[in-house]
Amino acid sequence: MDAMRKLVADIKAEEAGLMSERARTTAELASTMSMTLSGGGIVAVVLAAVLVLWLARNITAPLAYAVHVAKRVARGDLTARVEVRSKDGTGELIGALKDMNDSLLDIVTRVRAGTDAIAIVSGEINSGNQGLSARTEQQAGSLEETASSMEELTSPPGVPPCCSNEFEEGALL
Repeated sequence: MDAMRKLVADIKAEEAGLMSERARTTAELASTMSMTLSGGGIVAVVLAAVLVLWLARNITAPLAYAVHVAKRVARGDLTARVEVRSKDGTGELIGALKDMNDSLLDIVTRVRAGTDAIAIVSGEINSGNQGLSARTEQQAGSLEETASSMEELTSPPGVPPCCSNEFEEGALL
């Protein structure tokens, strides 16, 4: 029995040694796992921050460009060359701003051409009116001369033209 007791004691000692080694290995694994998870968490946070900054830049930069284009158009600068850089919603917005800018430029060009034509026609009308006024004055002067000549021809001899009506009524007799 002593041999069995010794064998049981050896098994218990071996088991205690294995348990101690397992406890130490478990503690080391727990420490390694804790450091790995902490490091992974830090890396995940850094990657998330980088991703957030990248997404924010990719969203806000085209919107800032669209606002810049809209402000230029609002100030009346229709010479801006608008470039559509993407095909997403922001790209569609910038494309619509480009179309609006091109349409406004076309409208302004046509209005300018119309006002130039109106200015030319107005100048021609003014010139025609001045010519008509000069001819009317000339005709009025000719008509006065004709009336004066007719009065001289129709007045009796020896009676001044200013008094011929009074002579005809018998006032001067």
